[in-house]
Amino acid sequence: MRFLILLLFALACTTPAPRPPRAAFYAWQTELQMHPALKNALKSLKGNIIYVKFLDIGLRENSEIGPLALLECPDTASLTDKIIIPCVFITNAVFQNLSGNKADWLADKTLTALHSVAEQLPFGKNFNPQELQIDCDWTESTRKQYFLYLNSLKKRLPANTRLCATIRLHQYKFPDKTGVPPADRGMLMLYNTGDIEDMQAKNSIFSVKDALRYIQGAPRQYALPLDVALPVFSWALVYRNETLWKILHAADTSLFSDTLRFQRHPLKPNVFGVRQSTFVRGHYLRPGDYIRLEGIDPALLREALACTRQIDLAPDAVYALFQADSTLSRTFPPDTLQRIWQQFLDKKQ
Repeated sequence: MRFLILLLFALACTTPAPRPPRAAFYAWQTELQMHPALKNALKSLKGNIIYVKFLDIGLRENSEIGPLALLECPDTASLTDKIIIPCVFITNAVFQNLSGNKADWLADKTLTALHSVAEQLPFGKNFNPQELQIDCDWTESTRKQYFLYLNSLKKRLPANTRLCATIRLHQYKFPDKTGVPPADRGMLMLYNTGDIEDMQAKNSIFSVKDALRYIQGAPRQYALPLDVALPVFSWALVYRNETLWKILHAADTSLFSDTLRFQRHPLKPNVFGVRQSTFVRGHYLRPGDYIRLEGIDPALLREALACTRQIDLAPDAVYALFQADSTLSRTFPPDTLQRIWQQFLDKKQ
């Protein structure tokens, strides 16, 4: 009997084994489709979590606050076994124009829009996700209004729904200055580490040197449990009159392979000049425009994953790759992704 009591006591005091890191993807388009690239990528990483942008909130032409884009989901059959994390992107300008008594109003409007989108999805009208993520790059001037909004939203969520806020690298390093959002969890965005406006930047999406400037010297422990978002995307940055003019998402060299219209820089293979007036994806480019291709390859993703070992992440952190689109498999076929992820897990043990 005594032995049984001691055994039960030992079992009761045993600390549960930590949940291993989980892989996930972001789907940030206005239409959610389980295209083959996303299906195969999730399968290769044994993942079933998708962070899905349900809507954007910003200022309309009349300066009124409202939704600018709502998710459309034409095919829901393939989502039934997936964990969908709804995300809302809100521009910082919203909180610069939000009066003190409208935080509750905006929280109500947000939930109404979320319910409207959710009716298309497998959980239908029963909007009860395990987590809701809010994405806003708040500043010192908007911090008070944004935090009021998060508090209002949190009070209105189902009891079992966590509220997550995205955290930029500068907010991670300087929490005393930027504040820590009143959320249950944070998603640290480990990309856009450089200056997108700088024409001479090598890769503004990610570089180890730029990332470490924020990681090193940050407080030892952040006030929220953190997941992390890592880049697997590409884009073309178009500069006009030495100023960033357009961003062409999911771009590669095939867009600029016509040597009559574009001239590749002799020393910078990712840089092109426009030789003849032309249209690319509906955008008019003219001679003198300057294009820099930026992207993430397997080597850079490995470096980004290695950087996470120096960050105060939650023991059960989700590693979410931004983003899953139809071009993902060109650079990251499933076997490549699987190998990178497994190598990271092996080194983490």
